[in-house]
Amino acid sequence: MVDFDSSACGEEQASIGVMMTKCQSFIKLVNKSSILKSYVNELRREFDVKRTLQLDCKSRWNSSHRLLETMLLYRKLINKLHSEKHDIKLNNKQTKKLPSIELDKADWMLIEAIARVLQPFVQATKLISGRKHCTIGVSFFSLVQIREFLEDGKSSTSNDSRIPSRLKQLLLFYMEQYFEKDRHQWHLIKVMRFLMLIDPLGYGVLNRLDRRLSERELQELQEQTNNDVSDTVEDETIGSSLATANRTAMKLKESCMAKFLNSIERSNVSSSFYRRSHSKTIFSEELTAYRSLVQKQYNDTVNCDKYVEAVRKTLTTSMPSLFCSISS
Repeated sequence: MVDFDSSACGEEQASIGVMMTKCQSFIKLVNKSSILKSYVNELRREFDVKRTLQLDCKSRWNSSHRLLETMLLYRKLINKLHSEKHDIKLNNKQTKKLPSIELDKADWMLIEAIARVLQPFVQATKLISGRKHCTIGVSFFSLVQIREFLEDGKSSTSNDSRIPSRLKQLLLFYMEQYFEKDRHQWHLIKVMRFLMLIDPLGYGVLNRLDRRLSERELQELQEQTNNDVSDTVEDETIGSSLATANRTAMKLKESCMAKFLNSIERSNVSSSFYRRSHSKTIFSEELTAYRSLVQKQYNDTVNCDKYVEAVRKTLTTSMPSLFCSISS
């Protein structure tokens, strides 16, 4: 658990509140004034900025991050607007309003820090929004990796990293409040751990106990269904499927996974897979072979987004007993 007092972050939270108010007020002022809007549009063309100014909204995921990211894109435009505010025929009210919401150096540093710290949440949202693959494992994987990213802030000591470090600690505190201390929320994820077997990412971040429990649940399901499939695991078939997946993956552009790992400052994420001896039963043989397959798939997925489809194909063709148990 995090040894951290959120009330000690009052100064940071107050600074964030003031900065966000300035950003929101600036956007409102521009969008409500035809003169300012027209002037800003001219500057957008001059600086080749495509994005429009939009306010954040509590009900829209990552909208605050998008607002801050937009402000960073508009930084040169905003600076030029403030320097030329007396030359663009604004009324007295607007002319007086602009200096009161001008962002200073500390504000810009804070915007950059917050945008950076929130980036993993943005990429994680995109990562778990897939429609063609299982997302329970990806969700669990994302939570584990984001937590590790936030925990990195506790070891930062330099002055340049003080603001990001405090932001990470504050986010980590509330992440524990909403997930780990909320037993119902955490249980909803972990109770589905046996489904993570078809998702290498989820299985890769389960601890040893949860892996043993998930495998035991699968074995119990297999015994209940009395599946009598007699096909055996053939290494060549598995290798062929993986080779096909590898060739397909090499053709893909930078993926959501790559962007997510980049946002948490990791080029790859190690797993803690372990091997057990082969059993005489077909199911145990398939499960053992599957551990090896998942380990390779996990390592490959965090480097390139070929993902679960290859695993699913291998399950259906080479590991029917295991696939039937998971499907049931």
